[in-house]
Amino acid sequence: MFVFKDFWTFIKNSNSVEQIDINTFPDFIKLAWKSICILLVFDFVLGIFIVTPLKFYNIYPSIKEIEFTRLRILSIALFLPLLEELIFRLPLRISINNILISLGVFFYFFIRLCFMSKRVIAISCSFIIVLGMQQLFKKKSEIFSTILRTIKNRFWVFFYVQALLFGFLHLTNYNLDFKYIYLFPLVALSYIIPGIFWGYLRVRYSSGIYLCIVSHIAVNSLYCLVIFH
Repeated sequence: MFVFKDFWTFIKNSNSVEQIDINTFPDFIKLAWKSICILLVFDFVLGIFIVTPLKFYNIYPSIKEIEFTRLRILSIALFLPLLEELIFRLPLRISINNILISLGVFFYFFIRLCFMSKRVIAISCSFIIVLGMQQLFKKKSEIFSTILRTIKNRFWVFFYVQALLFGFLHLTNYNLDFKYIYLFPLVALSYIIPGIFWGYLRVRYSSGIYLCIVSHIAVNSLYCLVIFH
């Protein structure tokens, strides 16, 4: 089902395209497995050409030290991939509902991270914010319809911005030395490329968001097994 030619064609013209239906569960599993293998290949190649040379010269940033409890490992392997896919990939199929869900998850994540709030408080605050935005959408429907139409017409910008944001936000995982700021895009590239690939899965396949979530969880879980075995 997945071929590199199709992926490459999509990269060159990443407008919102006609979706490919995944008709059976075995087809879904096959495509998910292929996607996981491709993501690991991407990571291997990027590791050879980016991570290894930078580590050789001792200029690749170290990962921030955190306490790896069972709950933290579960969060990295399961919870964070789910949040990230809902924030970054879900709205690539453009609709008010997808955007509202994405914003709701974003605000939950933002409130938890910035204000160290409890889950109940973060969920309540994000729900109130999204509910307010939903009412605003209804009152200013013409304005927001124009905005959505503009996004669809310039979809390639929206698509690559989400991948760039996904990549550069992951720099917060590292202890960054700002005298090497010119190398930050190279470090972010290790996340930007998977972000583009997950975006492709989301847009190209009818069950794309589930493909993104499953493959993202699988890849993060593999890394957790390697690091914390």
